[in-house]
Amino acid sequence: MVRLPSANCGTAINLNLHNGDALQMRVAIFTSCTTDEITVDGKTQTVPGGPGLYSSLTARALGLDVDLYAGVDGNIRTILGDAGVVMMGEDAKTLPMFSLDVSNGTRKIRLVNSCQQVRYTPGTSSVDAAIVTPVYDEIAPETFEAVKSDAGFVFLDPQGFLRRADGQGAISLARTDVSVDGVSAIKVDDDELAALTGGDDATLLSGAGIDHVLHTAGKNIRMLSGGRRYMLALPNRKIGDTTGVGDIFSAAFCCTMLKEKDLLWAFCFACGAANAALDTHKTGIQKVPSRRKIETSAAYFYNTVEFGSI
Repeated sequence: MVRLPSANCGTAINLNLHNGDALQMRVAIFTSCTTDEITVDGKTQTVPGGPGLYSSLTARALGLDVDLYAGVDGNIRTILGDAGVVMMGEDAKTLPMFSLDVSNGTRKIRLVNSCQQVRYTPGTSSVDAAIVTPVYDEIAPETFEAVKSDAGFVFLDPQGFLRRADGQGAISLARTDVSVDGVSAIKVDDDELAALTGGDDATLLSGAGIDHVLHTAGKNIRMLSGGRRYMLALPNRKIGDTTGVGDIFSAAFCCTMLKEKDLLWAFCFACGAANAALDTHKTGIQKVPSRRKIETSAAYFYNTVEFGSI
């Protein structure tokens, strides 16, 4: 068993929301919204961020209703409200803040302000799926268990369960026991996989009962599901700000699985969303792609998937 200062919101984001559509699917997202100080090639911008923003905006772009369980401030409340996100969390006096130094596709992360706890009462949510993506220590184990008991499909990005901060706030990952009972799908990179399992074999997560294991290793993305391995590679490109791309990827996979009930298409949509976000060469939430851009990129990947047995 694996047991594993106010930001400037910038210009408006065109998500192509199609507000007249009948939105029949609803996803709950449990995470944090943050203020991110992002430095790329020596240029620093302070922007609103966190999975609460990236995942919510992506889900709305793909036509799902969203209940967000995360602390918000006035600036972020405006962004999410304009996108039609229902905010279930509390107002935050101070948002958690991260300093991120991006260079050659890698990031050094430092925690400046801590997160506030996400609160959830069991039995109060009626949603089709839950995305659980803690940032740093804001989702207690009992809250995680309550969410899993209420949601039929649970997507986990475990990063915030694994992170530790030193005396200067520098973030690293540590070997951590996280209960994956009841988790339907998980996204991990190489470092997160090692922190969860103690090794580099993603099949350990499949063996723990997770139906769909999404493993990102640089530009190479693999999915293990149903005894098969699916493989895609993102195009070579100059990599700029990657902040939030994993959250966009996760939301796209989860939402497409709900709407289409098609595993391969969900995998391609996730990769397509990440690729479309990187193609913007934008910093912060300005990189969240429209549905049209995601669909175009996903169609390309659909014809390039490689398959194999586990």
